[in-house]
Amino acid sequence: MKTYEITVNGQLYQVKVEERNEPSADDHKQCSEKTVSSTNNEETDGEKIHAPMPGVVFDLKVAKGDHVKKGEILCILEAMKMENEIVAQMDGIIQNVHVTKDQTVEAGDILFTL
Repeated sequence: MKTYEITVNGQLYQVKVEERNEPSADDHKQCSEKTVSSTNNEETDGEKIHAPMPGVVFDLKVAKGDHVKKGEILCILEAMKMENEIVAQMDGIIQNVHVTKDQTVEAGDILFTL
């Protein structure tokens, strides 16, 4: 664990950051989950992309039907005045966009189906 000092709006904070080499299974599960079945008839099986944190959808970079590559930016999520890029975890086609620009989301909310 490393300790850093950061200044935000003139206020000094100490933060501790744990270094991890490999993402855990829980980290991966929180960001995306493979669906086996769907209760919505218009949606087929697919990879769900979840919001990793609460925030506001600042910008959408893709639309339903778009082809995306692994690592491509899907949207920008603003959280605590920081812009966070949400990226595709694999190549695929956007099956559904579950959010709109300026929408508030909670951690774990589904953003996209790939």
